[in-house]
Amino acid sequence: MHDSKPENYPKDSILMFKPETLPVETLKYDNLILNFYADWNHQSHAFATEFAQAEAEVLAMGITNIKFGKVDASSVEVSRKLDISEHPNVNFYQKGKMTEYSGTLTKRNIVNYVLKETGHLIKDLTCSEIDAKVKQNDFNLVHFGPKSGDSWEMFHLGAGETD
Repeated sequence: MHDSKPENYPKDSILMFKPETLPVETLKYDNLILNFYADWNHQSHAFATEFAQAEAEVLAMGITNIKFGKVDASSVEVSRKLDISEHPNVNFYQKGKMTEYSGTLTKRNIVNYVLKETGHLIKDLTCSEIDAKVKQNDFNLVHFGPKSGDSWEMFHLGAGETD
């Protein structure tokens, strides 16, 4: 890992990783989401802001068991070595095990994906909070009842499969 960041990226706390040390570095984090970008690619530039805003939102929620990082995959050689076929590309790592993110590259979808993968997707809400979320169309499932038993297990399973 190194400290320099491309000038086109917003100021943030996103970690910068070197491609050659990536396999070792990903093992150091319980949860790590990486943006593989190409400096020459305009979509990478546009997504950099979305990614930084997603990180800021996750940090503002007090979620600390995830790190956001980026890797310069501008060269064909690096992209080929890392099996990156398009830019930007996002991968999620849990203690070195990689899962390719296949969702839309937006702040909202990245935040929801991170919440799901780090176990923060399910929240306790009051009735007024549920009402507000309904008005905002901001959730997919609601469970009324104890956090145990068959209905809870089915809800938990469903919530884990929902993006």
